[in-house]
Amino acid sequence: MIENAKKWLEDNYENMLLDLADLIACPSVKSSAEDGKPFGQGCYDALMCVKGMCEKFGFTFHNLDGYIGYMDYEDRGEMPEYGVLVHVDVVPPCDFTTDPYMLIRKNGKLIARGVMDDKGPCVIIIYVLAALKRAGFIPEHNVRLLFGCDEESGWQDIEYAKKHGVIPKRGYSPDADYPLINKEKGILTLGLNKELKSDKIMSIKAGEAVNAVPDICEALLGISKEETEKLFESCNVKAEIEETEKGCHVRVKGRASHASIPHQGDNAGIKMLSVLKELDTNFTDLYERFKNVRGTGLGFSNVNLTCTLSKIDYNDGKLKLNVDMRHPHDIEFNQVDATIKSALRDFEIDLINHNPIHSVDENDPLCTLLLKAYEMETGNVGRPRSIGGGTYSRAFETGVAFGCTFEHEPMCAHMADEFMLEESVKMNLRIQLQGIYQLCR
Repeated sequence: MIENAKKWLEDNYENMLLDLADLIACPSVKSSAEDGKPFGQGCYDALMCVKGMCEKFGFTFHNLDGYIGYMDYEDRGEMPEYGVLVHVDVVPPCDFTTDPYMLIRKNGKLIARGVMDDKGPCVIIIYVLAALKRAGFIPEHNVRLLFGCDEESGWQDIEYAKKHGVIPKRGYSPDADYPLINKEKGILTLGLNKELKSDKIMSIKAGEAVNAVPDICEALLGISKEETEKLFESCNVKAEIEETEKGCHVRVKGRASHASIPHQGDNAGIKMLSVLKELDTNFTDLYERFKNVRGTGLGFSNVNLTCTLSKIDYNDGKLKLNVDMRHPHDIEFNQVDATIKSALRDFEIDLINHNPIHSVDENDPLCTLLLKAYEMETGNVGRPRSIGGGTYSRAFETGVAFGCTFEHEPMCAHMADEFMLEESVKMNLRIQLQGIYQLCR
């Protein structure tokens, strides 16, 4: 039976890519709410796109008021034992060199915004369930596939889903790494506000997502183009500089990355501040506090903690910041909270969000069965891991992350030119097929 399902997936691989291209084409960045579209038109279009895929294969799709959608492998009229949670929303495209909403197939890569996080895995699971159905698989334990629309922003989709009781108690999210993730760091999102006057710095703008390292930072300065060029040259920071009627406009490029791995990015906001502190010492403290991604400028000393200055908005003497922090299991939230309040006492602090540390015992059958599937398909021994990312696994009472990035691959979610290797997509189809089969048979 399982071999027949694998053969169906091989035969339908090109069709799967066509469906993935349709989903990629939906610009599902969260936007202003509309009637029945709580996260905007793009997210709703993506949800309707997966609805079409599910119905094409004979599954019944349920749209929960535009917040989240779901389908059951079998319509049994009761809550399935397992859930698989994916998401169709994406972070803004940042500095792509191709059309971010067009699936590009080049040199063994599939390139597009969301192809790894999380539209690729989303379509993979739909096709895996379709393959099992075509092969005649009748599971002992039913499974529900859920499609979230607000994973990258505020998890309002999960709140709504829990309120309506549609999430199974146990399950996984294919939105991280192999072999399996059974522990995730605590996550804090901070909003910081203060008055900060400057005669020479008129505005600064960096970042579009609170959980990503900004790749672009722009500033408007009240000095001449010649002075600006000398300043940036003396600090060895490349910049695009243009004289305007309002002042000297400066644009600095960095490299985006997920906020859980800020060391893999190059924070354009920090690069900008490294220069602007030389122009106005009022910005020196700001730079010193946030220049280190381990949070040493705030008084932290744990090498596994991360701190990302993800958004800067400075205008009219008002400074607004967003900070993403991830703390490991050996630091309690109370310790983190106390350190933040001490180091940032000159700011008005808003704790926008806090997801506590998350873990599942590695001997739980959810872990052992999924690891068995990974080992069967790859031939490699798999051990559970801990990460800094925050996945939908937290939405389950007992939840883990399983795939879809392999240990030897770069984690390019939230980065420019996000991609998945086609050979990895094909291996993912086999592993995810085996994983659901092992859980549900």
